[in-house]
Amino acid sequence: MHNRRPALWCLLIAVLATGPALLSPAGAATKGGGKADRSAPAVSIATPGSGTSVAGVVTVSGSSSDNVAVSSVSVSVDGGAWTPASGTGSWSWSWSTSSLANGTHTLAARAVDTSGNSTTRSASVTVSNTVSPPPDTTAPAVWFSTPAAGATVSGTVTVSGAASDNAAVSKVEIKVDSGAWQTAGGTTGWSWAWSTSSAAPGTHTLTARATDSAGNTTTAARSFSVAGTSGDTTPPALGITTPSSGATVTGTVSVQGTVSDNVGVTRLEVAVDDKPWQQIYMKANWAWPWVTGHLSNGAHTLHVRATDSAGNVTTKALPVTVSNPCSDGSAVRSQAVTAEGAVIRICTTTGGWTTSAIESLLRQNARDLALIGKYLVIEVQTTYQTGESTGMGSDGYSATLYLNPGASTSFTSAPDALMAHEYGHAWTTYWLYMNPANNGTWDRYLAARGLTGDPRVNSSYNWSAVEMIGDDYRRLFGSPAAQSQMTFINPAVPDSQSVAGLGNFLLTQWAIP
Repeated sequence: MHNRRPALWCLLIAVLATGPALLSPAGAATKGGGKADRSAPAVSIATPGSGTSVAGVVTVSGSSSDNVAVSSVSVSVDGGAWTPASGTGSWSWSWSTSSLANGTHTLAARAVDTSGNSTTRSASVTVSNTVSPPPDTTAPAVWFSTPAAGATVSGTVTVSGAASDNAAVSKVEIKVDSGAWQTAGGTTGWSWAWSTSSAAPGTHTLTARATDSAGNTTTAARSFSVAGTSGDTTPPALGITTPSSGATVTGTVSVQGTVSDNVGVTRLEVAVDDKPWQQIYMKANWAWPWVTGHLSNGAHTLHVRATDSAGNVTTKALPVTVSNPCSDGSAVRSQAVTAEGAVIRICTTTGGWTTSAIESLLRQNARDLALIGKYLVIEVQTTYQTGESTGMGSDGYSATLYLNPGASTSFTSAPDALMAHEYGHAWTTYWLYMNPANNGTWDRYLAARGLTGDPRVNSSYNWSAVEMIGDDYRRLFGSPAAQSQMTFINPAVPDSQSVAGLGNFLLTQWAIP
């Protein structure tokens, strides 16, 4: 009888006869007797660099390598589907950012070798596509300043007022009762000469209509009482004795002249270029200090207007050339005037910065530039620290921003934040004076901030109301870079971005919407 081994023993003997190769995966044989490729490839993203800002169609490129060979490179955005790139050793991929929201996004590149090993690298970039603004449906605001409602008027009367808009006021028109619309002079500050001789004695209603650049309109009405004719049709005699017509003027100029009338002059006013009329002290031999430092160098026209008790008006125009150095006494290396009238000066004490670069910073951070531009000067110099000078002077509101880039040819830190903070002063003080509800004080702002009666207010720079509201503007309305480059200046109070309703208060109550 034969001794038969069980089948399992036969199998075990066969396996042992083949040697260790079948038992050890780590020693698995490949064709030609080599080992399996377990080395992952290398991959990198060269452009765009991590942290850069991109827009539109962007070429994403990089390189990859492997100990054997890279079979493919693909790209993913924000963890989405992988899309094949062109090339391997040097690869590229065309990326359209138009479908993405502005902000931070993650690019990932993945290289796979011929053995299936893979490596992924990523880069964070900021998408900054130009976003078309929504249609402007906000109507402008318009109001009367003079004469007072219900006033009794006669002769030729100067009716004046102001208008504002979230974009730009294109025109202001006036009509008497149900008559035809007539265009007033000016927009944000407007005036219209009304000859009451064609109106019957009694009450009449004047309506002002403001139209913005999008065609939105708003009207305001005011009633006046027209007196019977006084018979005085002789306008005042008005003269400007100095400076002479066409003169070159610098600094603060004493403008002098004479005025007289057969009955009596009741009002003497001045206006520079297209700025609003400002009443000045009136006497037969009058003088007015004209501050030219916040005007662009070049041609300007000073207008002087006299009104007598019967409403007769005489106006004189004085063309001059303004030629001012920078505020530190250095020469103006370059100058530009924006479409809104803002003056940008680069002083010879600085190098590298251009007016176009400063205008770009301005536009990214400037609300209501159409209103404020004609009163604004930006000066880049190295004598004074970055700061501002704003307020109401003899010729109305003005704002000068002083930007100091330091000893180098570029700002040493936070140029966006500096521009936004200093422009914040221009914006907040403009509405301090131009919005009658503010009454020229910071009280309404302090109430919105919860700081009414706080003894620390105005005790130091960080506690200054004017500095805090300027920095509130930066944190709420500045560009993303301006908001992030610095924290709020006063760490003892809540950051602007955490104060509920503060932005809405500034836009709809501090400013006139």
